[in-house]
Amino acid sequence: MKPIQSAIIAAAALMGYASAQTATTVPVGYITHTIAPSVTGQYASADTYISPSLTEPIKFAAQSTSSPSGSAIIEFTGSVPALTPNLDVLEITEGPNEGWWSTVVSSDADSITVLDAFPASLPANTKISVRRHTTVLSFLGNDNNPGFIPFDGVNPNDEIQLLNAESQVALSIGWISGPDLDDPAFPDGAWFETSNSVVANDFIIEPGQSVLIRSVGENQITFTSTGTVKTTDTQVDIYPNYNWIGTQLAVGGTFQQMGFINSFNVWDGENPNYDSIQLVRADQTASEFAVYDDNGLVILQTSDSEPSNDEPFSEGTGAVVVRTGLPESIITIPGTIVGN
Repeated sequence: MKPIQSAIIAAAALMGYASAQTATTVPVGYITHTIAPSVTGQYASADTYISPSLTEPIKFAAQSTSSPSGSAIIEFTGSVPALTPNLDVLEITEGPNEGWWSTVVSSDADSITVLDAFPASLPANTKISVRRHTTVLSFLGNDNNPGFIPFDGVNPNDEIQLLNAESQVALSIGWISGPDLDDPAFPDGAWFETSNSVVANDFIIEPGQSVLIRSVGENQITFTSTGTVKTTDTQVDIYPNYNWIGTQLAVGGTFQQMGFINSFNVWDGENPNYDSIQLVRADQTASEFAVYDDNGLVILQTSDSEPSNDEPFSEGTGAVVVRTGLPESIITIPGTIVGN
């Protein structure tokens, strides 16, 4: 994996975070996202998968005073700051379970309770960090930062879609401004779920996920997202059927650098039960890739068996992982290596 270059560290300089054990700095920066335009007479909308490769800053980092294994509570010697239930996320940052995460349910000065039970066999000094989940608002801004075509109740609008891979249900989200609709029932300047008008500002984009932008405009859109470079691994649940994944590599990488070779179920060219990854291009064509065992694992493009270990997976982008006929498992997406 290539080290992060100084360009992405940008004018945002370096940011510190609180820790019960140490104080340190982590790089922050920005990523430019490009949204494909619709073309009149060719297709009504265009799909682009993007991911918040950068994260919110760490607000707490420490190691536990006892093993949290089998429990949803992790304990510390103190100094746990005020955390935000249901919006903060705790991650394991070291060891075999690096990248495991769960949403914070509650906290006090000496402990944090999360939504899920911790993995088995964790040591007493398990290292963790806590940060705010990336949300629709923090990724896309509080004033329609990308400039998406808003919902007005009449004309086609750009959509942001979030997929719940476990249920295979996607939510459609749009930007809305109440006065534009002249209807007090709608929020005044907010991201909202278009099916039921629920404000979606705090809808979570889970670690390692991407979102689908369905654009109806005829012009390409570019916008930037900002945040902290994630240097630790991220575990992502992969469910049967469709999964929208993103990258935490802040300067991008390749399929091989993303770790797909060792995470995917292998394709043998005949058995239909395997994992594939699909990239949707700006021209709306899609390419499918899978891991094949050819006296050693290699990623191939399934249409022509072209070796594709070095296929780019750019920062800020996303892809679709399709799992056919196989159960849920976890893949691990690597963090960014920061260097000179």
